Amino acid sequence: MITGEKFCRGNKWKLIGLVMQSFIDKSKPILQKAVALDRDNKKHEAVENYTEGITLLLSAMSCDDTVESTKEVLREKISKYLARAEVLKGQTKPEILSVQQIHIMHNDTGFGYERIFRRCADNVLTEINVRDAYIMQPYQVLNFVRFCELFVLHAPNLRTIRLWTHYNAKAEGLLQQLKGSLACRNIELDVCYDEDFHDREIRQAVCCMMLSEKKQKSAAVCALDAYKTNLMKQAEKIVLEEFPKKVLEFNNLLEGEQFSYERLPELLPNIDLGIPYAEQLIEYANDRNSTEHENDDGVLKKKRRIDHANIQPLHGTSVYGFINGTVKCNEKLASLTDVTRPLLRDSVEAVNKVKMWILFLIPRIEDGNNFGVSIQEEALNEVRTVEGEAASFLDQMSRYFVSRARLVTKVAKYPHVEDYRRAILDMDEKQFINIRLVLTEMRNHFATLHDMITKNLEKIKTPRSNNTEHMY
Repeated sequence: MITGEKFCRGNKWKLIGLVMQSFIDKSKPILQKAVALDRDNKKHEAVENYTEGITLLLSAMSCDDTVESTKEVLREKISKYLARAEVLKGQTKPEILSVQQIHIMHNDTGFGYERIFRRCADNVLTEINVRDAYIMQPYQVLNFVRFCELFVLHAPNLRTIRLWTHYNAKAEGLLQQLKGSLACRNIELDVCYDEDFHDREIRQAVCCMMLSEKKQKSAAVCALDAYKTNLMKQAEKIVLEEFPKKVLEFNNLLEGEQFSYERLPELLPNIDLGIPYAEQLIEYANDRNSTEHENDDGVLKKKRRIDHANIQPLHGTSVYGFINGTVKCNEKLASLTDVTRPLLRDSVEAVNKVKMWILFLIPRIEDGNNFGVSIQEEALNEVRTVEGEAASFLDQMSRYFVSRARLVTKVAKYPHVEDYRRAILDMDEKQFINIRLVLTEMRNHFATLHDMITKNLEKIKTPRSNNTEHMY
């Protein structure tokens, strides 16, 4: 008669044996695959499969009440496979994986492929390995299409995408259509079906091209690519962060006391400008002549005869002599110009970077699907307009001083013409108004550029979608 205790113990041993055997059965195909990969000299993949198979054997050996003889057999197998895996590890370079943990809470949005994987798409990426067991339904295939589209647009040297997933009849037809679409872009899609995994993993690979097959990039081309990458990062930061700051900076200057219209009367110089009027010059000349022709007793001096033969000829350009000394510029307006000019210079530099950013984003010329390209061209025209106006504003400030200097010489040459003096006052007033207009225009330009580019940022960055229409 079998007691309840013996029955439970027997069931327990039987259950443990089944669990142990399941681990052993799972390890067999994995270790067989590892040996096959080892023979094909695929060391990285072989080490991974050896590791996975050894882990399953260790799980089998850790089952309680396992027969000692069975444990000994498992130990021998584990030792053999482990030794081979260690040898392969020593022959291969360690693979460095980029690990980033992203916390996505319930109902969170904004975690698309662009945000997560965009940093991986560059000019050196040539191969992508994707292990996803759940690309089985049409909507899952569509998500995989969007994933591929991201790298097709931003990784120009991508040549291979390998996908491991579970088999599904519906998904197979869609993946074949995607394979044909990618082939048009010289990208091979290799789909492998594996029912023995349930995880997701994405790896990027960089291949070394042989000089006999493709031209190796020169140092200059690599430096150019690095320059483009750095410029595009800077330009996007300028649009999203610097442009709003510049709008506020120009607006604060306009609303401050330094550039207020209330300062206009104090900014204008005195109408005499430090240049004597005609009556003052006549009086000065008469006093000087009378002083030169009288001695200390008030008696007229005898005129001195000049021998013209002994006079040395003078060479050079005649200059105007101002009896009151140097005629200064409008220092208050000059200080406003000194504040405005660096802002314009920085603005020209920033807008030029944004212009080059958009130019680098424009794709190659193709027939059709150019709506996004037209948006890029519209934004580019606006950026060029702002760049040209900012440069003309800088030139305008320099021309002001030259024009004012000409008027000052006119006043000195024709002191009896009052209109020249008045023209200088009007020019100074006009220059102050122009400075305020420059600040206003630059504020409006930066606000418009920021608004236009941010509203169409996705189309500017990705003007053309991938050929996903071949999927349907």
